Amino acid sequence: MYGELASVKGIVDLLPQDALDSAEGFLASQGYIIEQRTYTTVTARRPEDAADEREAFNVTVAVAPQQGGGVRVAVRGNDLAGVQERQAAWLGWSESLPKKAQSETDEAGEQGPGGAAAVPLPPPPQVESADVPSRPQASPMRGFAPTATTTPTRRSLGFWALLLGGGCLVMVVLLVGLAGLLAAVGGGGAKDAGNPRQQAQKEPRQQQEQPHQEQAQREPQPQHQGGDGSEPKPEPKPEPKPQPQPPSFGDGMYQVGTDVQPGTYRTREGSPNCYWERLRNFSGGISGILANGGTSAPSIVTIEPTDAGFNSEGCGTWTKDLSAITASKTSFGAGAYFVGTDIEPGTYRNSGGNNCYYERLRGFNGGIGSIIANGGTSNPSIVTIAPTDAGFQSDGCGTWTKFE
Repeated sequence: MYGELASVKGIVDLLPQDALDSAEGFLASQGYIIEQRTYTTVTARRPEDAADEREAFNVTVAVAPQQGGGVRVAVRGNDLAGVQERQAAWLGWSESLPKKAQSETDEAGEQGPGGAAAVPLPPPPQVESADVPSRPQASPMRGFAPTATTTPTRRSLGFWALLLGGGCLVMVVLLVGLAGLLAAVGGGGAKDAGNPRQQAQKEPRQQQEQPHQEQAQREPQPQHQGGDGSEPKPEPKPEPKPQPQPPSFGDGMYQVGTDVQPGTYRTREGSPNCYWERLRNFSGGISGILANGGTSAPSIVTIEPTDAGFNSEGCGTWTKDLSAITASKTSFGAGAYFVGTDIEPGTYRNSGGNNCYYERLRGFNGGIGSIIANGGTSNPSIVTIAPTDAGFQSDGCGTWTKFE
């Protein structure tokens, strides 16, 4: 039976977690297997070989925090035999716990059961002990009593027959008097009296039909699509078609016109040790190369329709997206740029660099004929980029800054 097996006398002067740490260590030293621990309980199971196969024997040590500090400790479960066998050990562990002074314990006791927080235990115990007051039986509320079913008094049949007969007699007298009154007025009056009644029956019917007609006129007619003259529903706006992506390709050797189309391409970011070749043929010899270039900065190349092929190694993605790649048109670093798109025409000074080389370009096919002017130095240089220049390319020159 699950119930309270023992309790520690007095208030233990420990935090809840410290008290549970001590309990967990003691249970493990006694051969119990720790099954579960919460903020206020630690539950352990007696080993299987020492337990009845039909029932697992558990012990739960519960702590109840007190308002003045400390905790009250109780031992609950169904392993009464195990606790009795280890009674001396349980007593020794209980006496080893630090206790609050007797005066503090008395004050906590005066506060009553409300001073301790309720401790949930799995499973919930149903125990009546001397320490726990039994639940008072609910008493019936004063001023209320069970409602008795009352049977209504039934009147006799003779009373209802008498009442019905008297009513019929009164109706007969009234009808006879009405007939005599109509006879005194004259036969024509009876004929005319019938017409107002019929007219009165028609007028309410017309008054009832008129509101229905007005309501039908006020109700909006459903709109239909089609050629019946009604207003058609607005057609949904077509979703914008996705814009086609510019052609692009990666590293490799390609046949112009079949694998890649002629045109101007650029790499939008630098790539270490990029090398490219426009090819006259695929012989692999020097004579098969029309033009070539190598840089670690962003590059631009124009593939001519007469080229047989194009070869790229370590350059990343070549794309026909020729939009600007610079954050500023008046200050830029190494790479190939379009004049007007990436950089502004004007006079620039560089910050200097090791083995600086630059080119003013009329085109981007990489040939000698595409170079307008070039220069190379390791000292700061000044160059004027004309508005008619197609592009500008530099490598190892640092940062170019416009000053005119």
